[in-house]
Amino acid sequence: MALLRALARSAATTTATAARTSLLVARASAAHGPHHRLAISALAFAQHQSRLLSTSDLVSDSSKTKAKASVGSIGSGQGGRADKDKAKADAAKDKRAKEKERKEKEKQKKQQQRIKAKEHREKEKEKKLRERERARALRLKAREDKKKSSTRTLLRPPKVPHNSWQIFFDEFIAEKKRSLAPGEKLATVPILTQEAAPQYRALDDEARHALQQRYQAARDAYPAILDAWQKTLTPEMIRQENTVRANRRKAGLSRKRALRIDGEPKRPITPYFRFCNEIRAEGSNSSVLQGETDITKQSTLLAQAWKALTEDERKPYHDAYAGAQEQYKRDKAEWDAEQQRTASLQSSSSSS
Repeated sequence: MALLRALARSAATTTATAARTSLLVARASAAHGPHHRLAISALAFAQHQSRLLSTSDLVSDSSKTKAKASVGSIGSGQGGRADKDKAKADAAKDKRAKEKERKEKEKQKKQQQRIKAKEHREKEKEKKLRERERARALRLKAREDKKKSSTRTLLRPPKVPHNSWQIFFDEFIAEKKRSLAPGEKLATVPILTQEAAPQYRALDDEARHALQQRYQAARDAYPAILDAWQKTLTPEMIRQENTVRANRRKAGLSRKRALRIDGEPKRPITPYFRFCNEIRAEGSNSSVLQGETDITKQSTLLAQAWKALTEDERKPYHDAYAGAQEQYKRDKAEWDAEQQRTASLQSSSSSS
């Protein structure tokens, strides 16, 4: 726009100059005098000057326009840079906010992972604890089962005869069972005992004597019954039973002695017990027992006397034990061989 205005002003100036030049030329032409050539030169100079002025105005206006444009462009460039800087700052702010949000999410994710890992470790710990408790319970159960199996007899010997009260109570229960109505249950043993006890105490002497005779007869017959049962046992069954009885004695559950296999050689007694048997054979008035009749105290006196013996005094007992031990080994070998032959014959006869 400024350039157009400059061109307009230059055109107006050129027109005015041209008009003045034309006027001078007209006057010079009218004179037709000696100044005619001068007038023409003046006209040429005026035209040249007009062109210079026009060009100068154009250049000046153009420079002004460029300066204004430059100033405007400088102003507009500063405003654009500010906007760009603001936009850049906003973008950086958004980027920082997004980065912060991303880091926060990452932090929460890691925290959740730590919580889950901790819960997993706790569950694994509880699982291992339960497995250890279960294994411990199984070991205890196996130990108890082994202990029970080592103290539980597999043999079923004949029952020891009942006394007079037990005979009466057995018959009382049998009578109660016969009198039960269909679907009726028998009372518990404590209740039955409370009912039977008064009746047993009310028995007369004759009834009591009859019960006592029945008990005595069963007791007298029991050794023969037990002996017949023991003869049905094999040596292996007796060995197993003796192991069970030894375990029960050790656990304080029983005081039953070991069963003896019929015909099996006995082990010789040790030198110490040979000495004890010799002293006890002399009676309680011997120099060692000194009149003591209590078994426990006698054992104490015998132990003291044995410790007081010299090696030469103990030698006869050790020699006797060594000879008996050699004889036992020979007898035991012969007996085992005989048992094996018998077992082989029984196995052959059963298979055929």
